[in-house]
Amino acid sequence: MGSYTIQQVLNLTHKYFATRFDYKMRDVLRRVVIKKRKEINVKDPSRPQYYFQIETFSYPQYGEYLSMTGSGRTRQYQRTIRHEYESVLTLQELSMQTKVWKYRIGSQKKWVSNPPAKQIKQVSRKLQNQYRQKATRIAGRNGTASDVNREYKKLIARHKRNAKYLSVGDWNAQVNGTYADFIFRDAWALKVHGHLYGQMHPMRAAPSTNPQNIPFFPKHGIALIEYLLHRGVLNP
Repeated sequence: MGSYTIQQVLNLTHKYFATRFDYKMRDVLRRVVIKKRKEINVKDPSRPQYYFQIETFSYPQYGEYLSMTGSGRTRQYQRTIRHEYESVLTLQELSMQTKVWKYRIGSQKKWVSNPPAKQIKQVSRKLQNQYRQKATRIAGRNGTASDVNREYKKLIARHKRNAKYLSVGDWNAQVNGTYADFIFRDAWALKVHGHLYGQMHPMRAAPSTNPQNIPFFPKHGIALIEYLLHRGVLNP
């Protein structure tokens, strides 16, 4: 049994992580599957435990948005790369008041802090220095500072054109299916309170992004819970 009910964590989310409700508005759920599982304790097989496992895939829906400028309304665009995450919610009973539940969004793979730099459009400082040195060689001994700078800009432009991923977070999301908001703010808190589904890669202390270990539901989790409530699957 964990420390909180689903409803209590939803309330904590609203109090301390209210922006997740705003972000939830652009979340899309795909194929929600509900399974009834049987868990047998080898020490006492005559008393099996039953629980429900709810699985789905979720992704944010990006599209154009409008912003106000001094001259009126201006149309801008958000990125359109879709990150898709597996979401799992297990619970002993289909109720918002149960304390026997666990949750996870994203894969259980370890976060990669240093993916291949040439695959990331955001140019690291180390790579910038390498491109600066290469630009100096291309400009030659007689090249001016302007020549070096021109060659450097060409190298940077080529790098951004060829790199597939926007950032380290984008690389982890697309390659490993890991979700940064969950890993760095929520997973440890859920583990501390007995509500983390799956493994947690070792951490020495609570992350600085959530030092009080307040469990919450990311936008994808909120979208899933609301879907289950509206469909009558979860009882209030």
